[in-house]
Parts: sequence; structure tokens; C-alpha cells
Amino acid sequence: MRIAISTIAKNEDHNVRDFVKNCQEADLISVLDTGSTDKTVELLKKHKAFAGQAKIEPFRFDEARNKALDLLPQNIDVVISVDLDERLNPGWRKVLEKFWAKDSESASYWYKQYQGQALITEGWRSKIFRRKGYRWFNPVHEIPLPKDQHQPKIMQCPEIIVEHFQTGQRNYEPLLTEVIKKEPQNANAYLERAAEWNKKAEPKKAIADFETYLDLTRNEHQGCPGCDFCELIAGRRAFACLDIAKELHNLKSEPAVILKILLQAAAECPNLREAWVYLADTWMAVGNYPAAYGAAMTALKITDSGIHTRSPVCWSDFPRQLAQRAYVQINVNFKS
Repeated sequence: MRIAISTIAKNEDHNVRDFVKNCQEADLISVLDTGSTDKTVELLKKHKAFAGQAKIEPFRFDEARNKALDLLPQNIDVVISVDLDERLNPGWRKVLEKFWAKDSESASYWYKQYQGQALITEGWRSKIFRRKGYRWFNPVHEIPLPKDQHQPKIMQCPEIIVEHFQTGQRNYEPLLTEVIKKEPQNANAYLERAAEWNKKAEPKKAIADFETYLDLTRNEHQGCPGCDFCELIAGRRAFACLDIAKELHNLKSEPAVILKILLQAAAECPNLREAWVYLADTWMAVGNYPAAYGAAMTALKITDSGIHTRSPVCWSDFPRQLAQRAYVQINVNFKS
């Protein structure tokens, strides 16, 4: 089995050396440069990882990654897409060879994103895929799928871990706004742009986009038992509600308004620990200790995040602390 690392880069000279060193278990490291003005191209050539250069205007991530994919030799069987500021854990190749079969289409790994040294999110990512018959889709926050865009069977490889140490600032809002102009029914574009408004401290714009996303996906979540797609949509809708709650908090909205959207998050995806933790925390803030205790205990019963992204604080000792504090307050009030 021949495995290639395929990715794109722009002005990443500070990451090239460590990236190439980290990818040595691959048969090929292939990086398409998309218009660097620093020493990225020079260093990629030096480390034999330079595939070519292409300027894409207007820029689309899916188009760039498909150009990178097209530059791979025909004898490549499996593609792994990791960016220059991401790092694979040593020994990943043996794990992948153990899991991969002739009919395999895609594999997911455990992804951790850091801000400085702080872990800010983690969850499954599926950017390991069969070379033949796959393309990238979406102008931003792009995903690899079979050409006909059917949902592939994805095998989970928990022993493969990718850590993302993001460098620099990214602003995808202009690109997402152009996508929305052309595709006003593109629900995911609103969800992704809302996150950009969040980064820009534009809470009202963020809330408007999150609400549009909820409106557009209202009928997508059918609650089919065991259906990964329904579960995925349920989780995204719940996280959108949680993000609305955070923005409402930033706007100093009334607690009752915030609690209403948090309750919706828990209803959208009852097995999402994050929904119950933030609900418990808000109940604590308004002094409803029995409700806080119940929500925190419900959170603690959820021990597997499933296919959903994790907010590290919700999987730390924080939910137990919330339950303990609420229990103490319940007893204080009872005795008084």
C-alpha cells in the first residue's frame, strides 16, 4: 500500500522543516503551493516535498486541494491530508495498514486543536481516503468525498492522532459571504460564517447566521435510530444553540432567554454532554440548584462523545464540580 501526504500551503516557511520530518512514514510528501511570498517553495524543494505552484483566483480550498490531488502519481493508494501546522503521532502508518482493507474508502482519526498550549477542541476528522474516485468539496471547510458525494463508510482509527497547532490568523468570512450570495440555501455556509463573526466579536451577526442555519436544517434531522447523518445534524444544531447562548451572554441578555436556547440544545441532541454542562452552569448562575444538579448528573452519565466534537472543559472535572456545588447548595437550602 502506497500512502501519500497531500496538502496545500501558502507562506508556511516556519512550518516546513517540522512538517516534513513528521511525515516521514509516508511514501510521498506532496505539497502544492498557492502563492507564497516567503521561503516556503525554496524549503519544500530542499526537502523534496514540492509538488508545484498554482494561483487560484478567486480562491477556493476545494479547487486548490483537487489540484494538489491531481499532482499525485497514479500508483498512490491512500491519501492523508494534514496541513503544515498539523502533526501526526509516530507509528500512524502501522495503525493505518492494520485497519485498511481493499474495499476501504475512508478513515477517521482523533483530532486535537490547540491555541498556544491550551487544548480548545477535539473530535473525529476524516481526511484519510482512497486515492481513486475521491474529490474535495466546499469552497471553505472543505471535505473529501467520493465523486458522487455518497456518504462513505468511515472506519475509526483512534490510535491515529493529529494535533493542530494553528499559526497566524485566518479570515474566511469574505469567501463564505460570496458562497452565500451564490447559494443562499447553503446551510453549512451560514454555520461557518457565524463562527467567523464570533471570532470578530460580532455577536448579533453571529446569532443571525446561527438562526438561519437552524431554520435551513429544521427538517434535516429526522431522529432515525442509529443513523450517523441524523446524529451529525442533531449535534451541529445543538452546538449552534450553544453558540447562540454564548453570544446572548456576551450581549448581557436575560438569563431566561439564554436558558431557553440551552434547553433547545439539550432537546436537539440529548446525548451531547456539552449541552447539559452549559445548562447546569447557567442554572447554577441563577440559583436553581436542583435543576443544575440534574443537568450536571445527566452530563456525567454521558461518557462517550460519539461522532461529536468535544469541548475539553465539558470532559474535565468541571461537570462533577458543578454537581457537587449544586448538591451542597440544595442541602444548605433544605436545612435553612
